[in-house]
Amino acid sequence: EVEAIFVCPHGPESRCRCRPPLPGLFEEIAERLKINLSGVAALVASAEEHAAARAAGAQPVQLAAAASGATPKFSSLAQFADALATGRLALR
Repeated sequence: EVEAIFVCPHGPESRCRCRPPLPGLFEEIAERLKINLSGVAALVASAEEHAAARAAGAQPVQLAAAASGATPKFSSLAQFADALATGRLALR
């Protein structure tokens, strides 16, 4: 079930708080959904998004082509979604 879709509509020149690497968009998600992001998977595509997710307390997850270090790795979005839906994604 999809609760909501969140996006930052601003360009890089705006220097807004919701644009990665700042955590504002993740903080908005937590506030609007009234949740703590600790242990919540955040599929990220860049180092900036990784930093924003971490700063907000979420667990960054990347596809294998872009992943590095201790970040969970998946070869496809489908593989990630399956692991998330079946509880096989181990988050801290």
